[in-house]
Amino acid sequence: MKTGKKIRIFSAMMVLTLFISCNRFVVSAEAKTMLGDSVSVTVTGNTLLVEGDGIIPDYPETGSSNPLYEYRDTIDTVIVDIGIERIGDNAFRDFKKLKKLTINEGVTEIGENAFRGCYMLSDVSVPVTVNKIGENAFWGCDRIVYLKNDSSIDLAEQGIISGFLFDVTKDTYKSFTMNTANACFSFAADSEHCYLVECLASENNVSLPEKVLDMNDGSEYSEYIIYNYAFADCVNIRQAYVPSAVTEIGDRAFYNCTLLTELKVSGNADIGREIFMNTSPEISVVCDRNSKMHLYAVENNIKYTFSDEIVYSGLQYAVDTENETYDVRFVATIKNLDYNSTGFNICAYTLENGEYSEINRTVVQTRKVFKTVYGMSGGTSVPVAEADGGEYLVALRVNNIPVGENVAFDITPFVETETNERINGETVGVYIYYGGGDLVVQYDSPVNNNIVG
Repeated sequence: MKTGKKIRIFSAMMVLTLFISCNRFVVSAEAKTMLGDSVSVTVTGNTLLVEGDGIIPDYPETGSSNPLYEYRDTIDTVIVDIGIERIGDNAFRDFKKLKKLTINEGVTEIGENAFRGCYMLSDVSVPVTVNKIGENAFWGCDRIVYLKNDSSIDLAEQGIISGFLFDVTKDTYKSFTMNTANACFSFAADSEHCYLVECLASENNVSLPEKVLDMNDGSEYSEYIIYNYAFADCVNIRQAYVPSAVTEIGDRAFYNCTLLTELKVSGNADIGREIFMNTSPEISVVCDRNSKMHLYAVENNIKYTFSDEIVYSGLQYAVDTENETYDVRFVATIKNLDYNSTGFNICAYTLENGEYSEINRTVVQTRKVFKTVYGMSGGTSVPVAEADGGEYLVALRVNNIPVGENVAFDITPFVETETNERINGETVGVYIYYGGGDLVVQYDSPVNNNIVG
């Protein structure tokens, strides 16, 4: 590597350093700010260094009176050097890009709200000299992955931080990255679990990997966890796909993904708190029926559709001309069926005195659904658990309907929670009329008023 002369141009607030490296000119900017008479702040790129002798003063919660406030949207690394004794109240509050914090020996106190709201903070070092930490000093720092705590204060036990993944001084772990066509993923893993801790994506559509591969040692992980805030500030993402390999989606995982409108989730991952905080108001999910994602969407009034869709398939009917009656079977197709705990409520109605009255009902537990080609005389049935995927059919038949009388059918999927509460999904329905000529089918259920495809 060729390195030319180093040229420094000094001014009161700015030092520009010019390097010649690999026959290219690289300019780095160092901005200096004084915090009192003996403490200075130097910013180089996205790194902020505090050095000198004394304390970082207390500041109000927000506002221009804090000279550090101008860096809150750009700095990702803060280093508090030897010689600093105290970090003042609100000093680094709401540093939204801050990921790494290194506090060197000499600091004895961290003030109230000093790092409050630094939600991207993932790597923290606290020295042995710290013996006092103010209230809410790390409030909202829920994404800490690596913690090196040499102080006598148990940060997690005392509730100073909400938790962390790895104790740097004790735990055995590794970190690595994995690149796909549309994103770069950062992982951390120990002998038991693999965590997706950060995603960097510039594309609109992001698909998480079906399995994780560490190219450094060749190890593979068939399951992994999306850690808290893993997709925070991925402002370009509009659609994301989470495969069944993901067993948990952490708190506020998609925080501030302001353009995200659709999340597809396969499988039954556990769902953390407020995973869609500050996303698009048009956010919707596509998930498996009765999955934890489905229940989360219901409980939080989020639009959802199922990967196991119900589609109206058709009707089979037979006419008894002598008795002027007809029999009819309503058939619905269920795609991508999750048969573990899903159920379907199927009803038939006839018109009496201008109102529809229920004449037949069946509740079909998923384990009783068969992959069948239905006819009026039945068909060959293969239990779902033995079938090879694809489409499944459910049906309800009613007999001896007078010719000229309407009959309606509805099928409604449902989920039963642990407390036996039944949560209904979207209803599919049709009604028909046979007057002795052609069978008339209308796709607007008179009972539930839902359009059927």
